[in-house]
Amino acid sequence: MADLYVCGLDLSTGRVVQADEREVWEWRPKGHNGDGTLVCLECYHGAGSPNGAPLVVPLVPRGRIGGTKRRHFAHPPGMAPVGGHSPETAWHWEVKHRLCRWIQTAGADARVEAWTGGGAATSR
Repeated sequence: MADLYVCGLDLSTGRVVQADEREVWEWRPKGHNGDGTLVCLECYHGAGSPNGAPLVVPLVPRGRIGGTKRRHFAHPPGMAPVGGHSPETAWHWEVKHRLCRWIQTAGADARVEAWTGGGAATSR
């Protein structure tokens, strides 16, 4: 279920995208079995990576054309991080990162998310 909220990064445009912005068949040429320019936004920014290093994970666009299954992006089999990513919309992701950059330009120390020793995310 967590993959229903996976945001993508369109490497050809630099935009944060969500599956419902286009039809599934329009995303497929950019995804895992296409040219690979549609990647997992969180993985690209190091979320779920043991050392925080960026990973380029092309996404799999899913959903039924004209059906009831919601359009979504999924990680290819075996490439999703353990426990998945925290569900959030592209808008939420963008706002978090813009606020962090704004705070940093004001000279303060800021991170979008920090992980506690127990593995929980916390904002700082």
